[in-house]
This record gives sequence, C-alpha cells and structure tokens, in this order.
Amino acid sequence: MFDFVLLAAVVHDFAPMYTRLDKNCYWAANILMDSCIAIFGLDNSISPEDDNRKTKYNPIDAHLEKISRHWKGWKVSHTTPEDLSFIIQGYKKAHTLKISEVEFSSSKLLFITKF
Repeated sequence: MFDFVLLAAVVHDFAPMYTRLDKNCYWAANILMDSCIAIFGLDNSISPEDDNRKTKYNPIDAHLEKISRHWKGWKVSHTTPEDLSFIIQGYKKAHTLKISEVEFSSSKLLFITKF
C-alpha cells in the first residue's frame, strides 16, 4: 500500500488539477495502472475468482463500449511515454527519499514516515 500511495502522490504532484480535455480522472487512472505495471510487473496468473468477475460485473453503459476514447462525452486521455517516464522517475526519487526517512523500531515493529 505504501508504494501505491507514494505513486499516487507523485501522479498528483505531476498533475494536481484535472482538466476536461487532457489530464482528467481517466488519465490519472491510466497512468497509475501503466506505472504499476512498469514498476512492479504484471502477474498474468489466473485465479478461481476470474470467471466469477467476468459474469458478475457488467459495464455500466455497454452501448458506449464501441465509442473509442470517450465515455459519457468525456475524452479518455491515454498515457504518453513521456508522462510515464516522468512519473516512474519521480516515483523512484520519492521512494528513495521516503525510505531514507523511515524509522524502524524493532521492539514494536513500528514503521514511521511523513507524507
């Protein structure tokens, strides 16, 4: 969770204000997912729950699936290689800095850091 929260903070610092046509919530979700895959890798293993998810969760607006790059009129912004590279570098720098600030208490197994 620590890594994901730190990554989300880096994305927020990169684009703190959403815009309708460029860095919107779809862009943020895409860059978070693309960054997670680039940093931590992708696990393609199959779990028994995968088949249940396919039948349990249907798209909210199935008729909109055919409309490319838009959802309810909003432009879905995709990750650019430049943005992804910047976010990954920013995450690595932030991770190194935060880890250096962590205090370990062996008696209580307490980890303390400041965000």
